[in-house]
Amino acid sequence: MKKIEINLYPHQPKEENKYIEAVEKYTPFALLAVIGFLVVNLILFSATASMSFPYRKLNLRWKQLQPKIKEVEKVRKELNSLVAEKKEYHRILEYKINAAHMLADVYASLPENIWLSKVSLNNNVLHISGCAVAWKKSALVSVDIFTKRLRKAKYFSSIFHKVDIKNSRRDIFNSREIMRFDIECRI
Repeated sequence: MKKIEINLYPHQPKEENKYIEAVEKYTPFALLAVIGFLVVNLILFSATASMSFPYRKLNLRWKQLQPKIKEVEKVRKELNSLVAEKKEYHRILEYKINAAHMLADVYASLPENIWLSKVSLNNNVLHISGCAVAWKKSALVSVDIFTKRLRKAKYFSSIFHKVDIKNSRRDIFNSREIMRFDIECRI
């Protein structure tokens, strides 16, 4: 059966019919889109629900472990306080060097033919640099006597237990034989 349409007002355009045709034409697609949206929504809802079960188990486990976690936190705080206390004890027990006594022992240990050019204390290591002139004795012997006297000096040897010659080299200065040396003293 065909539809017959009579237009009593011929000047009026048929716009309403176009809209109605468009609605009739696209309604099935709109319904399919709504159904597809609902299906996707149901799939996502079921995926979320299935993932919430392990979360519930983890949440239950977390609640069971909460008292143990509090104990571990207490132990961690106690450990941090003990570490701080240990650092404080080390700071208190760290030996303080009396520079005047130390330098007095260095001066008293010097032979006549040795001159010091540098004395520095860095990170509990004393560096002594200088030169020895060959006069009455060999320069090498004078440096050896100096290190032996340092090892025997009462205050100096109580602080520095290792006195070693790290570097020595012979040189000529104003037609005199000299020996430049570096001594390292460790606590």
